[in-house]
Amino acid sequence: MVMVVRYGELALKGKNRALFERKLVENIVDCMKRNNVSYESIERPRGRILINVRQNVKELEYVFGITSFSQAIRTPAKVQDIEEGILSLVKSRNFNSFRISARRLTKSTAEGSPELNRILGAFVVGKTGKKVRLENPDIDIGIEIMNQYAYIFTERAEGAGGLPLGVEGRVVCLIRNDADVLAAFLMMKRGCFITPVGFSDFDLSLLEKYSYGQGIRLIMIKNIKQIDEVAAGKKAKAIVTGDTLESFNRMNAKHMVLMPLIAFSDEMIEEELRCLRT
Repeated sequence: MVMVVRYGELALKGKNRALFERKLVENIVDCMKRNNVSYESIERPRGRILINVRQNVKELEYVFGITSFSQAIRTPAKVQDIEEGILSLVKSRNFNSFRISARRLTKSTAEGSPELNRILGAFVVGKTGKKVRLENPDIDIGIEIMNQYAYIFTERAEGAGGLPLGVEGRVVCLIRNDADVLAAFLMMKRGCFITPVGFSDFDLSLLEKYSYGQGIRLIMIKNIKQIDEVAAGKKAKAIVTGDTLESFNRMNAKHMVLMPLIAFSDEMIEEELRCLRT
């Protein structure tokens, strides 16, 4: 089995692309280690990350930088082999309609994507008697062709998106309430390592769930001035709070202060947190 991992924003980072990809791979490895998932190898062809595993890794949905992933089977990139792979994948499935979504990421076949869709669609119709339906089919059979191989799948799980954790440096996050937790989450999604600090213990389970690539531990402080000390010690680029326009309170700090929720309403914060926790 192969997990086909797709990523979005980091593909646009030009000369830094390789660095971003390596960091994403490191975070994926951390995810699998923490969840006791063994793997045989991780490959990094252009545009995808391929993980050879024996089980589905659902926890990949919590790794920042991943836009989607699929559990796939791999065959040689020849039409006959792809046809056999499709049959093995759908033979036990109950469906009446399907579509073929083929994509050549490398030109490993003589046939282009539209021609593959036509040839493979006709094959499935002939073998199963099922109908092609381009809109809302019972099964969408995806085929991605890379470097002499075809990866065939029928499901696509959504990822967390954003940038890989750790590619944008470190920030110190003041944690006093749920809004501060959301602000810290948004900074993680933009690729920042975070150092949470607070005056009392607080539930950080939401941040821990998405923390593949770094450990999360709350540092206790006694006053606001200590935040600057923690930031200096951690070589952080900024201090982050969950203040909004309604709750804005200027912080006298030596470091830059970021407020990613400044334009949020209380209702927007509650809705974002509700979606993340369900």
